[in-house]
Amino acid sequence: MIKNAIYIVFALGILSGCTATTVENKNKSEEAVESVKNGIVDGKIPEKLESYWPTTDWRTSLPEQQGISSSKLADLFESLEKKTNLLAGLIIIRNGYIVAEHYPNPAYKQDTKHEINSVTKSIMSAVTGVAINEGYIKSVDDRIFDYFPNRTVANMDEHKKNLTVKDFLMMTSGLDWGELDKERYKQLWADFESTKDTVQFVLDKPTDPKLIDKFDYNTGLSHILSAIVQQTTGKKTAEYAQEKIFNKIGITTAVWRETQGVNKGGYSMEMTPRDMARFGYLYMNEGEWDGEQIIPKEWVQTSMSELVPTGVTGGEHYGYYFWITTTKDGYKEISAMGDRGQYIIMVPELDLLVIQTSGAYLNTDIYEDYIYPAVVASEPIPVDAEGNKRLKKSMKNSF
Repeated sequence: MIKNAIYIVFALGILSGCTATTVENKNKSEEAVESVKNGIVDGKIPEKLESYWPTTDWRTSLPEQQGISSSKLADLFESLEKKTNLLAGLIIIRNGYIVAEHYPNPAYKQDTKHEINSVTKSIMSAVTGVAINEGYIKSVDDRIFDYFPNRTVANMDEHKKNLTVKDFLMMTSGLDWGELDKERYKQLWADFESTKDTVQFVLDKPTDPKLIDKFDYNTGLSHILSAIVQQTTGKKTAEYAQEKIFNKIGITTAVWRETQGVNKGGYSMEMTPRDMARFGYLYMNEGEWDGEQIIPKEWVQTSMSELVPTGVTGGEHYGYYFWITTTKDGYKEISAMGDRGQYIIMVPELDLLVIQTSGAYLNTDIYEDYIYPAVVASEPIPVDAEGNKRLKKSMKNSF
């Protein structure tokens, strides 16, 4: 590597006095010097980077330093340029290092916050786990309606009376909601958003006998958990999350909206993709951050376990507000997912974390077709200089 650098610098010294006919060669040589400075030496196996915690900032890395093919990632971004899509941001992280970061929409940059929609639910799960660990909520077996003794609730029956925190975390309440029903969804959402008491609206829902102990997606359940956290801790859920989780891992951009004085437990949070990545990295490390257990390890493991089948392709099982599926190559993929393509995707076996923000669902499977196949080794691999050149060009306004 040193010899190559000396040769290139020497060559540049000679070319500095050349005529216009040698400008192209000079540019190529300058490009080669820049590549050496950046550690891009074709065919060279780069050094393995030290581990660190991205509390203050994320570090970047050549893909090859993390065993990833830069050429395959370049294929991905070049393919996205040829298609009409509403991708806002994409970050690919391995071993804690950002190897690719892409903001194709001019309206979005590194420091631009984005609506994360139902990714909020996964954060609500973490907040609930911390509240249980601190004793504000006794356990997941606590009965929901014990927290609302002064409310008169409609449609009460024996099943409903005994619903627990765990039932709400797993979306197995059996309450008639209909969020995944295309014919009922719009009216349900309009009623929920316009009601004078969103907590009461959810608690009043009747039991549907066909749904008892079965997965049924229900944003209202996570809103009730937010109300319980606020009631038991004496703090807004957003304040509690900021104090107990966000401040400790470097999340500074989170905005968590509320309705009628209660933070919306299932949606309506926004933050930058890099802050989304911090939350994902916390879960990738089983709730530990820089030597401190922020979220109980057992809670994280249970949250990302296959607790209940969903019948949803790409998320066949559900934990505590996390979706679980299996990739084509047999890896366990765990996701926090939000409407219109907001994702925190974790593949622990590969030490791979992917963050996506979007204005709509993409029309291609970028994960199975490009990102997962790009992971080719567990150690650094020889640098592909041409692949890195293509990748840098296709990422545009990236790191």
